[in-house]
Amino acid sequence: MKLRTTLAVLAVTLVAAAPAARADWNTGDAHKMHWPQLPDPNGWDIEATSREFDDVGDDVDGTIVGDDWQCSQTGFVTDIHIWGSWKDDLKPDVQDVEFVLSIMSNVPAGTSEPSHPGDYLWDYESGLGGFVEVFWGTGDQGWISPLTQEVIEHDHTGIWQYNFFIPEAEAFEQQEGTIYWLTVEALVPTTFDGAFGWKTSISQHFEDDAAWIEIRDDVDILPWQELRDPLTGESLDMAFVITPEPATLVLLGLGAVGLVARRRSKK
Repeated sequence: MKLRTTLAVLAVTLVAAAPAARADWNTGDAHKMHWPQLPDPNGWDIEATSREFDDVGDDVDGTIVGDDWQCSQTGFVTDIHIWGSWKDDLKPDVQDVEFVLSIMSNVPAGTSEPSHPGDYLWDYESGLGGFVEVFWGTGDQGWISPLTQEVIEHDHTGIWQYNFFIPEAEAFEQQEGTIYWLTVEALVPTTFDGAFGWKTSISQHFEDDAAWIEIRDDVDILPWQELRDPLTGESLDMAFVITPEPATLVLLGLGAVGLVARRRSKK
């Protein structure tokens, strides 16, 4: 009886903890992609910024950055976590920033072009300040603006984790084994002098190089271009992780509770 009471309390605790699970991601936490692409604290940040919050609402040219991943668990993509920094450590107020995330299909490498994002499958606009920003750490980091070909070593030190929680009704349902691309774009006011950079990953290289594309009002479609380290020529991946939704984490916990109960009952 005591065991059953303890297990019941644990199960209730796990269910109650579901809202709290929507928080920042830490190394060792669950994921549902090939593996978490952890940030390189001494790597690069690739500019992924556009500006469209001026008084007349005109878009301003900018860049979008993307990287591929392979789904390891069929289900809704409700939790996305990325790492990034700000050029010269000049960071705007959270309420002045909006992120646009997209999931796109995969175009395998061909004879004349590298692998790159294909069709848009899903878009998400966070809204101003509609994300959780967490200070992650520091490092000696460089800055790359692929559009202007600007490369600055030792540009900034601060590293931030950005956490996005998408309601299931608005979420994309990924399929196990399929390769997708995640693209990131930060929208900032035209009056802001800095820029957001998506951080490169230190983890093992996965599949194809990350890629970037230019945003221009006067051109509808421009080609995606691969990203490589400007100093070494090595492939670059971006720092992000896609995680199980809180309900999945609770079910995993309840499964563990049931396993303990079965083991105890056999003794």
